[in-house]
Amino acid sequence: MKNARLGAYPRRFLTSVLIAAAVLAGSATAATITVNLATDEDANNADCSLREAIYAANNDVPYNGCVTGSGADTIAFAIPGAGPHIIGLNAALPDISAEIHIDGYTQSGAAANALASGTDADIRVGIANGGAVNYGLTLVAGADGSSIRGLRITGFSNSGILLFGDGGLSGITIAGNFIGTDGTNDLGNSNHGVFVMATTVPGVTNSLIGGPLPADRNLIAGNNQNGILIGNSGTSGITIQNNLIGTTADGNSPLSQNSGIWLSGSGSHTVTGNVIGGNNGVYLSGVSDDNLLTANSIGVGADGVSDIGGTGNGVVLFATFSGGGGPQDNMIGGTGANDGNVIANWGQDGVHINRNDILLASFSRYNQILGNRIYGNGGLGIELTDDQASGFGGGVSLNDLDDADVGPNGYQNFPVITSAVTDGANTAVSFTLDGEPSNMQYRVEFFSNASCDASGHGEGEVFLDGRDRITFDGDLAATSTGLPATTPGHFITMTATKYDIGTNETSEFSACVPVTFGALNGEPPVATPVMSLPALAATALLLGLGGGLARRRRS
Repeated sequence: MKNARLGAYPRRFLTSVLIAAAVLAGSATAATITVNLATDEDANNADCSLREAIYAANNDVPYNGCVTGSGADTIAFAIPGAGPHIIGLNAALPDISAEIHIDGYTQSGAAANALASGTDADIRVGIANGGAVNYGLTLVAGADGSSIRGLRITGFSNSGILLFGDGGLSGITIAGNFIGTDGTNDLGNSNHGVFVMATTVPGVTNSLIGGPLPADRNLIAGNNQNGILIGNSGTSGITIQNNLIGTTADGNSPLSQNSGIWLSGSGSHTVTGNVIGGNNGVYLSGVSDDNLLTANSIGVGADGVSDIGGTGNGVVLFATFSGGGGPQDNMIGGTGANDGNVIANWGQDGVHINRNDILLASFSRYNQILGNRIYGNGGLGIELTDDQASGFGGGVSLNDLDDADVGPNGYQNFPVITSAVTDGANTAVSFTLDGEPSNMQYRVEFFSNASCDASGHGEGEVFLDGRDRITFDGDLAATSTGLPATTPGHFITMTATKYDIGTNETSEFSACVPVTFGALNGEPPVATPVMSLPALAATALLLGLGGGLARRRRS
């Protein structure tokens, strides 16, 4: 008999259909696949190894002792015993080709980092090279949205983690891992901790190494080449945030690798809030454009004091021999209150920007170096050099008339300081700047230093202030007032950055001038350059923040 409300089908039948549909829907959801073995096996039994779990998650089918669901499966761990459990791999694990979330912090006793500085993460699961295995974990096209957390990854013949972007790979998170170390010892991978590469466009995009929270902080150290290498033009939009790179777990002792971070022909990345050591800190080569390096401690430990610098340079922008050019349009620091990097304790230069002497058109240009603290380096604080053969150490690049020369950062002229006076509350600095004979905008920055560099130029130990968008034609003579108080006998240095559409670039540091004590009598008068009477008649007064600026057109 028909049910009047349900038409031709009895209620009992429809109820059965709904229950069956719910069961089917449940089977189509993601699963948690629990690894319960500390050995690397592929066997038809009730156990589930990491290898088997990745296979099941990639293919959405149960495999040996591993269950599966459909979609973004999580691989968790419940290996018996206190651990740490290190899974020795005798062959490469399957490439991760679906969205999979591997979470080592699910292992009993494991805990993510809770410290604001350094890391106290307790990692109880790891993978290590048990033979001739190139990569610990490899993520390829199809793995969009995947994450790797809470693992120790050590000793592989190439790199700990490979993100291979051919075919497109996006939205990857690598957070809370120890890569190349157990926190104290060098257990490094033979090449890189994390290797990001692609030979196609798009490649690896919009992914995160680290993250904003203490629990996201990776420790990447002891690797034989680089902590992180991002290569090829197919990669973009990678954020490297809040990691310890090239240090022990406390962030205050070096555990070195060749470079902390190397961007090789790869651009539009953000490197922020990291503590970075190595033989070099951050190395950019080839067409590595439009990158942002901000709020990092490069050569200085997590405590803000310890020396973790190496024998090389803090930041290198390196033009290649291949004719592809040098890094351009990069920002090192910034104009925000917390944008500046600390770049200190390197055996050579703080920031090194070169030109290729063999291919003279191969420049590293249009790079801004703003708001940083740069000090304690064996070479110059900022070095603009032609010395491609050695890559290092050309010495101070002298100013030229009308700033007409070309080369790394256009060999932007630095300011010439004529006096620096403090009354104990404020400081006034008078200076000149020989600029291009065209209507151009500049930013000048002021620094104080307890001592002068051996070169007589720089560095920039304490950032005092910047004065922005100063427009003039030709020579500028000015006094900037209202700068923070400085100690008499300390030294003032400056940099100049030219602002033009697409061609912003920063100079080397100026020569050091000692600070004298004296009365400022309010705002000091504007310094006036020696000029011809026609030029004097054309002089205009520009009022800047806390001070006056005089300009003239060349006569």
